Amino acid sequence: AWTNHFGGFSTKNIPKILLDYTEDTVVTIFTHGEGKKTYKGVKGAEEMFTGLFKTLSDFSTLKAPVCDIDEEAKAVFVCWECAGCGLNLACDNFIFDKNFKVLRQNVILKWADKK
Repeated sequence: AWTNHFGGFSTKNIPKILLDYTEDTVVTIFTHGEGKKTYKGVKGAEEMFTGLFKTLSDFSTLKAPVCDIDEEAKAVFVCWECAGCGLNLACDNFIFDKNFKVLRQNVILKWADKK
């Protein structure tokens, strides 16, 4: 599941990414200086990624220096950045269900222009 998700994310392939989400998925994004927003189900995940990829127009500076995969716990923690798009830091915590679909995803975003 993680290989599919990261492969889809790095190529901005939303249909591929959505294969990892179900109607039970809940994604919560905490944006520093703005608060939180919750997306539910496949449609919510699609809305979230569509908006995010509009903001992250250039992946040439995309880096993911921290990626911890815990297969036993069915969880992934990743920290990444895309400085060229003004994203100084992002951290995602994924919790997968028994079918290795995203059950919960919590995201923290810190944009360069937010103090």
